[in-house]
Amino acid sequence: NFPVSPGAWDDGFSAGAGVTVTGVNFPLGTDIYVCRLSADGSALPASTYIGGVSNDGLNLAASTSFNYGDHARGEIILDTEGRPVVGSCTISSDFPVTSGVLQASIGGSQDGVLFRLSKDCSSLEWSTFFGGSNSEGVYSLKLEESGSLIASGGTTSNDLPTTAGVILPAYSGAADGYVLRATGNGSGILHCTYLGTPNYDQVYFAALDQDGDVYVTGQTRSAAFPITAGVYSVPGSGQFIVKLLPDFSNYEFSTLYGSGSGEINISPTAFLVDICENIYVSGWGGITNTFGTTTGMPVTADALKPGTDGSDFYFTVFSADMTSLQFASFYGGNTSREHVDGGTSRFDNNGVIYQAVCAGCGSNDDFPTTIGAVSQTNNSFNCNLGVAKIALDFTGVSAALDVEPAFIGCLPLTANFINNSSAGATYTWIFGDGSPGSSDFEPTHIYTAAGVFTVQLIASDPASCNLSDTAFLTVTVHEDSTLASFDLLETDYCDSLVVELSNTSFTVGSASFFWNFGDGTFSTENNPRHVYLLPGTYTLQLIVSDPVSCNGGDTLSASVTVAPRAVADVTGGSGCAPLFLDPVNSSSGLSPTYAWDFGDGFTATGPTASHTYDVPGTYSLSLFMSDPASCNNGDTATALVEVFETPTATITATPPSGSFYQIVEFSGPNPGASEIIWDLGNGVTAFGTPVNYQYSEPGEYTVCVTVISEADCRDTACLVVRLDADSELAFPNAFSPNGDGVNDELLPFNWGLEGYFLRIYNRWGEVVFESTDPDIGWDGSYKGKPQEVGMYKLTATGRGLDGLDYTAVSDLFLVR
Repeated sequence: NFPVSPGAWDDGFSAGAGVTVTGVNFPLGTDIYVCRLSADGSALPASTYIGGVSNDGLNLAASTSFNYGDHARGEIILDTEGRPVVGSCTISSDFPVTSGVLQASIGGSQDGVLFRLSKDCSSLEWSTFFGGSNSEGVYSLKLEESGSLIASGGTTSNDLPTTAGVILPAYSGAADGYVLRATGNGSGILHCTYLGTPNYDQVYFAALDQDGDVYVTGQTRSAAFPITAGVYSVPGSGQFIVKLLPDFSNYEFSTLYGSGSGEINISPTAFLVDICENIYVSGWGGITNTFGTTTGMPVTADALKPGTDGSDFYFTVFSADMTSLQFASFYGGNTSREHVDGGTSRFDNNGVIYQAVCAGCGSNDDFPTTIGAVSQTNNSFNCNLGVAKIALDFTGVSAALDVEPAFIGCLPLTANFINNSSAGATYTWIFGDGSPGSSDFEPTHIYTAAGVFTVQLIASDPASCNLSDTAFLTVTVHEDSTLASFDLLETDYCDSLVVELSNTSFTVGSASFFWNFGDGTFSTENNPRHVYLLPGTYTLQLIVSDPVSCNGGDTLSASVTVAPRAVADVTGGSGCAPLFLDPVNSSSGLSPTYAWDFGDGFTATGPTASHTYDVPGTYSLSLFMSDPASCNNGDTATALVEVFETPTATITATPPSGSFYQIVEFSGPNPGASEIIWDLGNGVTAFGTPVNYQYSEPGEYTVCVTVISEADCRDTACLVVRLDADSELAFPNAFSPNGDGVNDELLPFNWGLEGYFLRIYNRWGEVVFESTDPDIGWDGSYKGKPQEVGMYKLTATGRGLDGLDYTAVSDLFLVR
């Protein structure tokens, strides 16, 4: 979902295969993107994807991804027409290429790619692979005045298309650097050479001097890398600088610089040859990198930081033709291992380094900062971004000028000139209107005649390498001025605001008009009509362009406010009397006031209100909203409130107290109830009315009745019933065990007895039945035989729950 612009050459992500690079996982693979931001960063006028189905833009080859961060190397430059030209690498065999280019298909496991897009990124103007049968990466691009392209990088292929007569037409081994001069449309190779030794070598940057000569810098792990006569050198070092003859047939010079330790010191991040042919290098080294340390690299007396902890940045400047070391310094903290996580930084043409740094690693604050910087502390738990802009001040004189208040004005025009030059000793101003010039540093000049004047600033210094430099600008002075004006008529329909515009501007020539309504819409009509549909405040602007006027045009702005519509919104509710209502006010407006009418004679004011409805019924709740700032001045909302009658619970018990073996009747009038639920106080629930219930144990029971209406309104009433523990022991005086199901078993009448014991004797005094369980009675048999009809004697004892002893002695008549 990377943002692309309308009409982008490729608006979709192509890569599908994942990859892991230096511990970072790219689960969906990678594409290249090219985008152009507006000058103020507020818009994206051009943006596109470019790539194939595999990984693009990542240097994945182990032999060419030598330094920490090398996977992210690549280059983008602009040609003379502002079109982006890109150098990178790919493992996608279907990377898009165009016809007629120098290499139409991928040559090995990873190839370099070169391509140019249109300025709006809507078309791929040309695209080509560059590589042999193994791996390549394109790290640096430069565009020559002739339009040809210089590309450089690293390779492990022994079959690059080198050209005849170059320094090194054949591959040396391990890894080599290369320098390519291609046609500006990517159609052919003009010159191509390897640079290297049988050990590891790579070219990381190319630069051009004022004469168009090609310089490159890179790394080597070979003491045999050539050093030409008369140059500054540190033999045995791991970094090289080479200046090539125009046809790449030989070196103008070649040298090594560094500590001379036999190992690589730094990974290069920027390279420049200035107008005096001074040579600038920026790089970093230390324990984060694969090899080497900054320890032992030379510094000059004016170094910003003369010592190193071995893991620092290193900035250096060499004189023209590499004859001497002019400046060298470390930059970084004394504890942290500064490095770059990928990509590069740059020198501008004046020798100012703009360097991004992975700084403060280990949560340190030792990266050198300046007073007033955005932050002088590292607020991360590990590394953070450090940014340095450092002027190395070895370029010659550079003239630059500006003017205030503007380049175009009306008679008489007072021009205040600003001198932005560097390294000048004297200055000569020529104002272009025939008046005497000035030698002031920043003069003021008054133009008294109309016209177009070329202003010239010559900055000079006899001691500089280029002696002087000249800069120009144009001042335009007009006689007549344009004045933008208009009349505005607004009609507010509340759901929209209609604006009628009458253009009353004064113009000198044939002017054009541009209306910006401030809501994303525009018009070039003379007297437009516009409808605003959304509330808000808009800046309406008329821009008059009149090229023949002295001010070139004029602009006038007006503020248009579209008031929103006030909308009242309230929620009602329902419930049982008494109902407490806290209605929700969801109204919208600018500066509203509120009045409430609850529908039962009560009112309130304010954005929130609450009310209790005591009487059942249906009520209309009204919210009156007044809002003079809205287009409709206010609104009213109503909502329904329903208050339901609550039934009344009553309860009676008959009897309310007594013996626990009695049956108690619970009842009571319950008006308005559609459902009656009883809680009998012992875990038993009953429904309806009346309810008759016999408790199995004595005690006090809290009995409650809950009545529920059809609207689910509820009421509850409770009372306490007390039941005492009375005991009794008695027997019938006859029974008939004849199997007719009636009075077949002799059982006692007893309640709440403990220690029960019954004996029955026949007339001879023999015990024919005995029991200790009052629930087990005599069936009139003895030892399985029915006993004869007649009189029997029984005795029974037991202790009541009331603490008294009970005894029963009686005659018993057995009847068949």
